Amino acid sequence: MKVAFCLVVVAVFPITDAAPEPLHIKNQWNTGLDAYFLVPPSLVGHGWTATITCDRAIDQFEIWGAIVTSIKSGRSILVVQNDDVVTSGDTRPPNRVDIVVRMMTENNIPQCNSEATAMFNGRTTSLPTSLPTMIAGDHMKFNLPMALSAHLLSWGLERWKDAYQSAGQLEMMYDMLKWPLDYFLKCWHPETQEYYAQVGNGKEDHRYWSRPEDMSKFRLMWRPAYKCTRNDTCSDVAGETAAALASGAIVFKDKDPRYSSDLLEAAKSLYDFAKRNQGTYGVTSVQDVNDYYHSNSYKDELCTAAMELYKATNNFTYMQDAMSFFEPNSRSWAFSWDDKNVQCALMLYRVQGSPHYRVLVESFLRSYMPGGDVAQTPCGLAWRTAIGSLRYAANAALVALMAVDEKFGGEDIKIWALKQINYMLGDNKEKMSYQIGYGNKYPTKPYHRASSCPDPPSSPCGWDNINNPGPSPQILKGALVGGPDVNDNYADNHVGCDFNAGFQSALADAAYSQRLLSSAKSLYEFANAHKEIYNKGPISDATSYYGSTGYKDELCVAAMELYKATKDAKYLADAKANFEGNGAAWALSWDDNHVMCELLLYEETKDNRYKGLVESFVRSYMPGGSVHQTPCGLAWRDQWGSLRYAANAAFIPLTAAEDGIGGYQFKS
Repeated sequence: MKVAFCLVVVAVFPITDAAPEPLHIKNQWNTGLDAYFLVPPSLVGHGWTATITCDRAIDQFEIWGAIVTSIKSGRSILVVQNDDVVTSGDTRPPNRVDIVVRMMTENNIPQCNSEATAMFNGRTTSLPTSLPTMIAGDHMKFNLPMALSAHLLSWGLERWKDAYQSAGQLEMMYDMLKWPLDYFLKCWHPETQEYYAQVGNGKEDHRYWSRPEDMSKFRLMWRPAYKCTRNDTCSDVAGETAAALASGAIVFKDKDPRYSSDLLEAAKSLYDFAKRNQGTYGVTSVQDVNDYYHSNSYKDELCTAAMELYKATNNFTYMQDAMSFFEPNSRSWAFSWDDKNVQCALMLYRVQGSPHYRVLVESFLRSYMPGGDVAQTPCGLAWRTAIGSLRYAANAALVALMAVDEKFGGEDIKIWALKQINYMLGDNKEKMSYQIGYGNKYPTKPYHRASSCPDPPSSPCGWDNINNPGPSPQILKGALVGGPDVNDNYADNHVGCDFNAGFQSALADAAYSQRLLSSAKSLYEFANAHKEIYNKGPISDATSYYGSTGYKDELCVAAMELYKATKDAKYLADAKANFEGNGAAWALSWDDNHVMCELLLYEETKDNRYKGLVESFVRSYMPGGSVHQTPCGLAWRDQWGSLRYAANAAFIPLTAAEDGIGGYQFKS
């Protein structure tokens, strides 16, 4: 029997005098061996690299406890690493690495030694390959779409944190966000000005179908890591990653201040790197990405990064940067990993309130709504393109819901956005949820390697698994598939993190809104069934404080708000039935909502009867009306809370002027 010799080297900085030691053999047979080596206790939990040196080329191998980063000398030297870094109180990782070697011919077993060393300064400066941050159904790590995914998730969490709290998912959300953010921290090396933007070669990766954990066991895959240096253009992917890190710093500020500070410092230095290295990353450093996530611009990423940094620091320089990078004459074809211009416009509008940004956002949204230039399926989905149609609709819906939160766009935009989300959850031709695991009917065979594979380790996995009929053995719960064709037929089973990110953030608002709406409906029905003022019933004590003298005005306002939210004609009929048009209201207050009811009715019906009553109320508060005026011009209704009544009265003409009532006279 021929016996090969293998050596494992684990290197340290500074270099130690540790000698290589042979592998410990657990089992050996004619065509292979099962062995392990031990990592020195001083290195465990601090990150280490090991070199396994054998006296001949290895045909096949499996490794547990580390990942393979390179293969040298005709497959006789393997370099592996483990970059787990633990702090006090964490569970320490194992100190043993197992290896199985298989040879194609008998009696040709290699002999191997190993040696392990620490990573530079106790921090990994090696390739960022260990965290499971694959973007889609393959094993690739494309940072541009992943950075957008993390950014959209934290953007939604910042805006609708209460939705996650009410759903009991807030801690889960923080945990989910840390995965990509931790990965991005590993990708950026400010001391060497290197940013790793992609792990894996697209063509090589896409030839392989199996579990992620098996990619270096049964078939050795060439898995390079591509980086941007100070000599490369890299503004797009580095800028979007800086935006994700800065947005993460904002949402983690109260949860974990130290982690938030780390994210913010990384975001600042990475943004500076992106700003200096202007251009797209597919030109010089990561040309492999051009067949998959080709980037057409970079100013949109620099704009959103600058805006997130402005929000995180209140440093006006970032605001000025964002304004300089914003492209005002570019209406987004879509909101996606390659185009964030509409997001930047919305962020600038929120801070500055400029109508120019508002017009651009509304123009984008109208292009996705019926009558715009984006195709509509028979069931009402905004269908931008065949691959990932739901991704684009979900992201547009997220922009719509964000815009409505900024009090522009109108109720029709929110209704449209919710319709897109409802379509994805089952209100479609297929009567199927396009989110896997939701409801009783959903896609069962997504284009996803791990999902298609049977349980390990006894069953192999390969191309036959995705080509086999029937559902995948693993349910990819929560994943949003690509979606339908333009005729509402299920057509695209691809999945991706960027498919889900905008959808989830939109869903956070939509789910919370639906919960509020459901509560409003049931409470309204309760009020309708118990018509009487509350202080005549079980809460009579309120009479001396906030006693009520009527209830129809409240029922009218409630019905009108429900009509606006649902467009159900029943609520409009209820509002008209409860309307009491008996002259101008005395005040707008907790006990008198008549003028609010009149204004809401006019907004929806344009009936001049309601308009006349609103005008009558406003004029009663103006000079010459029935309400007393102080020498300095305050409308003084009552000594108790005189400013309350004046402020509420001022709210009505300002709102009415938006509906064409009163004009400049009412506003002034």
